[in-house]
Amino acid sequence: MTPAVGRSTPVNRFALTRAGYGLLQLACAPALFRGADRSAARAALRVLGLRQLVQAAATVSAPTPGVLGLGTGVDLLHAASMAALAGVSRRYRGVALPETLAATALALAGTVAAGQAARQARVLTVPQPASQSR
Repeated sequence: MTPAVGRSTPVNRFALTRAGYGLLQLACAPALFRGADRSAARAALRVLGLRQLVQAAATVSAPTPGVLGLGTGVDLLHAASMAALAGVSRRYRGVALPETLAATALALAGTVAAGQAARQARVLTVPQPASQSR
């Protein structure tokens, strides 16, 4: 399947949303985690933001069900890790809970996008009936 770069498709809109969230994480890391004792948290949020940008680029460059499914798996692992962090750390709960929700929402959207990509791939590969000449 050829990537639909430049076209407005559900998968591209999903990737754009993911990229926007990654940029938000990068931009907000300093404001969310002030002080020298929070430098590790700032770095972690920046890494997460970069991961979102890389994942968005992968989604646009190869919008296949497999790539989207892999992204969904990564999002679910992130949601689980953030839920666990929220459960054990009062200090980071205020950031971990919204991250859990965002990762869960991205996983659900990724599942929908993977389904759309799979349907589109089937449509593109369904053989057309041969025309019969009489």
